[in-house]
Amino acid sequence: MKEKLLRVGTIYIPVTNVELSSKWYVNKLGAELSYKDEDNGYS
Repeated sequence: MKEKLLRVGTIYIPVTNVELSSKWYVNKLGAELSYKDEDNGYS
């Protein structure tokens, strides 16, 4: 497969630590954080 993945739609993955998980996705997968709601545990 020569095509590069350009975008992933909204996904929901429950985590116990929003801050730590957000950093992992940004640092390891190169994701861009576009929303964060720590009160409800979403990012």
